[in-house]
Amino acid sequence: MPFVTDHATTTQAAMGWLVIYGCWGLSSALFAAAPEVTALSPGGAKRGSEVVVKLEGKVDPATVQIRSNLPGIEVLGPEGKESLKLRITEEASLGIAWLTFHNAEGLSSQRPFVVGSLPEAQEAEPNNKHSAKLSAVTLPLVMNGVLGRSGDVDTFAVDLKAGETLVALLDALQTLGSPMDGLLQIADEQGFALIQNDDAPGFDPRLTYTAPRDGRVYVRVFAFPSAPDSSIRFAGGNTYIYRLTLTTGPVVTQWSPAAITAGQSTAVHGRGWNLPSSGITVEATSPTMGIRPLPSVEFVSTGRVQAVTSPVVTAHDTNSREQPQTVTLPICLTGEFAKRKSEHGWKFAGMKGQKVHLEVATDALGSPLDAVVQILDATGKVLQKYDDNPRHSYEIDAEFTLPADGDYTLVISQRFWHGGPDYVYTCHLSALAPDVTLTVDANSFLLKPGEKRDVPVKIERRFGMSRPIVITAVELPEGVTVEAVTSEPKGDSSKSVKLVLQSTRTEPWLGVLKIVGTTSDEPKLERLAVVSPVDRQTVAPEIVLQVLAAAPATP
Repeated sequence: MPFVTDHATTTQAAMGWLVIYGCWGLSSALFAAAPEVTALSPGGAKRGSEVVVKLEGKVDPATVQIRSNLPGIEVLGPEGKESLKLRITEEASLGIAWLTFHNAEGLSSQRPFVVGSLPEAQEAEPNNKHSAKLSAVTLPLVMNGVLGRSGDVDTFAVDLKAGETLVALLDALQTLGSPMDGLLQIADEQGFALIQNDDAPGFDPRLTYTAPRDGRVYVRVFAFPSAPDSSIRFAGGNTYIYRLTLTTGPVVTQWSPAAITAGQSTAVHGRGWNLPSSGITVEATSPTMGIRPLPSVEFVSTGRVQAVTSPVVTAHDTNSREQPQTVTLPICLTGEFAKRKSEHGWKFAGMKGQKVHLEVATDALGSPLDAVVQILDATGKVLQKYDDNPRHSYEIDAEFTLPADGDYTLVISQRFWHGGPDYVYTCHLSALAPDVTLTVDANSFLLKPGEKRDVPVKIERRFGMSRPIVITAVELPEGVTVEAVTSEPKGDSSKSVKLVLQSTRTEPWLGVLKIVGTTSDEPKLERLAVVSPVDRQTVAPEIVLQVLAAAPATP
């Protein structure tokens, strides 16, 4: 029996959720093992195209079905024993779609799949070395590749005219979850490296190269394992999947301002390479809080903006420690250090004993800025200094208590005084209030008939949160129940709880599992559980639940 939806899933589909059902091999689906998909190759495709995607892991393409959190991805059928053929419609949303592979026995973890607007191609071996036999690629292009074995190096020839600027962008660990610490090189026709980048920004590097003369260059891709091991050589494997964007066209790597107010439309200006003289400006909107990309069909965009609920103020050109801008809390500050040895100052009034929360985002925006923050009193004395947060790389998340009534200045700078158009930041400054964060480690769960399914929920109480929190699942399909659990301020339940799901459904169901935590007293505080962040990786924006149906009773 194919999966069917109830009213809850139908409503989700109307809001943009998409469930794709295969119509082949349904009789054998009942006997197929639950799919395990560890990687997709290629890791994306162009909107308006058809593509054969190889499924790494343990999965039978003849029986598997797909669910996507974004519309516009259709399954055409199996392609051999390891692959599915997909159609990416012209109306498909640009960006990362999260695909869940499922059958009558269970489901896989969600895997990212990028929908882009540039032409795409698949790398062809042998291409380990630069050679006159390599055909030059036609720009712009997204090259999909796999570093299939240890020591693998993929090389691509590019012909440039004098004065053209080539931009090379690698997507692997951060976008696709590939276990690789990628490196990019651009070499001349003799094979000598002209420029190289590793770990900027993050484990997925990017390079720019302006050709001094007409000629051919070679772009090389290789990698070390993202989790260091005892080997000292280039790494590879079936899951070392990447997407390499090559273009001499416009590329936006950052947006200014880097913060917008959620629910409002804000004009943001692009910063990057090969931009038109008139610049690039778009209207950015977001109904919810968070950091998100702004994809486009007209240019390549890797830039992200942060949507917040508080007002946003952008640093003036004259902003400095000596000439700070005056702001009122709560506020989201944003700016860029286009020049070296820059710093920004922000003055605010406070009262003795007032607790202030400070949160700086750089790395999550794709910015290389290694921020340092100082808090000064009215005399200019440094009261506090903050640097990297070990949990979030270059990010800063701190709280401090004001020692007296009066004015204070927050000074933000770059640790090593670097600068450039990519060096942007956001800094949220607010009166500290108790809060809580709920996370789950998995992005998909399976509920079988007649069984109970534990869903562990981690609880991070912040800033003195000492109130009970009622945690439950909402908007469940008919026949699926859960008993709410209370997280007490102290004891084991203060840090984690388990929700227990049960089902009496007679039809299967697949949809979003929405877990909510609410304070049990006033004033009400409600938080939605999210998938636990993975270092430097994009994570699924939702949690998927599959409910299997009970077998029909024997006559």
